[in-house]
Amino acid sequence: MTSLLTDKNKEIFIGLREVFVDYFVDVIMDFANYKSRARRKEFWMFHLWYLIVGVVVGVATTLTLGQKNADFVSAVFNLGMFFPSLAVTVRRMHDVNKSGWWMFVPIYGQYLAFVAGDEGDNRFGPDPKAPLDVAHLSKAS
Repeated sequence: MTSLLTDKNKEIFIGLREVFVDYFVDVIMDFANYKSRARRKEFWMFHLWYLIVGVVVGVATTLTLGQKNADFVSAVFNLGMFFPSLAVTVRRMHDVNKSGWWMFVPIYGQYLAFVAGDEGDNRFGPDPKAPLDVAHLSKAS
């Protein structure tokens, strides 16, 4: 019986894992950035991984430490994720050329998380989907 995980499939799996995990780690590392823009992909991949990691942390700590301690560990985890989540949500609002405060408007804030961002630059910065302009970067230095 042959394995589904051939060398080629392993490379693809590792590449996909690195890309998806990178979104989560990059948002955590950029927790204090409330000024630029975040694509839908960055926003949703972070929140998907936040959910997955949160479930794993909750289940693992419940099974090993018991419910009372698991609640504490989950609370610490969620507190640690508060600022990265807030920052990526503000940047997502910026991508649709809205103030970050719009995330607090019921329904509309959630709607904006699904809307495509502005093409090109807006008042919050350059388009995160735009290809890098190497000539522009060399002039800036």
